[in-house]
Amino acid sequence: MGERVDVSSGIRSQGQQDALRAGGNERAATESQHTVGDAADISVSGMTNREVAAAAVASGDFERVNVYPNGGDVHVDQLDRGPGTQLYDNWRRVP
Repeated sequence: MGERVDVSSGIRSQGQQDALRAGGNERAATESQHTVGDAADISVSGMTNREVAAAAVASGDFERVNVYPNGGDVHVDQLDRGPGTQLYDNWRRVP
């Protein structure tokens, strides 16, 4: 893309993940790819989340790409859910 990719969240401990859930973060999963070093939440200045997600999918470097509905960052990870990159919108698979 030729742009700087900002990572807002990469690897985190299970304790950090649990604290997110306990603090009311409804997006925080019980078991997260962040806790095994296989996920990041990213953004690119000057690009919408949909554009970042489209670029992440097109790269072929990720198994899953999720766009959150209320802005924030785009989640990318390596959890294999089938052939090709799987695109999600608020954790609902986009065909």
